[in-house]
Amino acid sequence: MDLRNRAFLELLYGCGLRMRETLNATLDDLDRQAQTLRGTGKFGHERVMPVLPSAMAAMEDYLTVRQRFVRGPDRGVVFLSADTGKAMHHNSVGAWLGRLGRRALGDEVRVHPHALRHAAAVHLLRGGADIRNVQEFLGHLDLDSTKTYLRLVPGHLRVDYDRAMPALA
Repeated sequence: MDLRNRAFLELLYGCGLRMRETLNATLDDLDRQAQTLRGTGKFGHERVMPVLPSAMAAMEDYLTVRQRFVRGPDRGVVFLSADTGKAMHHNSVGAWLGRLGRRALGDEVRVHPHALRHAAAVHLLRGGADIRNVQEFLGHLDLDSTKTYLRLVPGHLRVDYDRAMPALA
């Protein structure tokens, strides 16, 4: 299950996915040749995301053993529960990430799946990505949803964004 967990985290962070998008991912959604993942976000908005090489490698490793965990008919869901052999449940993922976070960071910090999505957005912005590209990457329909991440970007970058895109300020 370590291979599954690593693949889950790599995909969740590397594609900026919502937990539901990750849990609902099917084998048909993953294009291994093109290294992309098709997902459906809020309001049925579909997008195709590139899968980073590290995430693709983790997925390939996990997919070599995935079949061992299937119980009953294989519905094609990528991430399977070790207990049931069916799709992982969001409660078990939240609990698992919470335990992982406490072990790594202590009891003061609460780690949850959406934090990885936030981290991906902030890392992109801090790295100089255009806010409209981050909007598309996250699958936000409204730019205002993406703009909330600007408050976590160092001051000079926020000033640069405001100056370059006054309509967004």
